[in-house]
Amino acid sequence: MDSWDSIFKKKGKVFRAPHLDMKEVVKYLKEMNANRVLDLGCGTGRHLVYFAAEGFQVYGLDAAPEGIKIAKQWLEERNLNGDL
Repeated sequence: MDSWDSIFKKKGKVFRAPHLDMKEVVKYLKEMNANRVLDLGCGTGRHLVYFAAEGFQVYGLDAAPEGIKIAKQWLEERNLNGDL
């Protein structure tokens, strides 16, 4: 079985859209006046990009270096910031 790192190297952004529940998560976090999000296992950053676009400070960790690289590029392409 391929590692996530090798999958990301072959296919790039495997998941592009945020999970359907993220809209409700954003709503809840805003109601709670949260302004930071930590995404453990962020992969290529689909949720990081979504939360950053919603105005959150985002932080991401992943064991796949290629995923982190793609996530950083994706944030930059959208003129968004995040710490990975």
